[in-house]
Amino acid sequence: MNISVKLLKNDDRFIATCPELEISCYASSQTEAKHRIKEVISFYLHSAKELGLEVEQFDSLMINGKYSGTLTPPSCFDTNDYVN
Repeated sequence: MNISVKLLKNDDRFIATCPELEISCYASSQTEAKHRIKEVISFYLHSAKELGLEVEQFDSLMINGKYSGTLTPPSCFDTNDYVN
């Protein structure tokens, strides 16, 4: 499964949303919004695994249609292990 992130500009803020996981965040810059959504996705995956929920293997992360790395279920909560 691929995960997509859509970046939207709303006045002076950027909104990053991941429709597959139904999560969103905002930031003051596009770069910060990308960073924050990756952290939120990482936290989401870690929390699901910690709760004993089955975490699906994600093949890639696409941000606004551009490849942005691969995702694998976390073994521990370290975003550098599974989000580029």
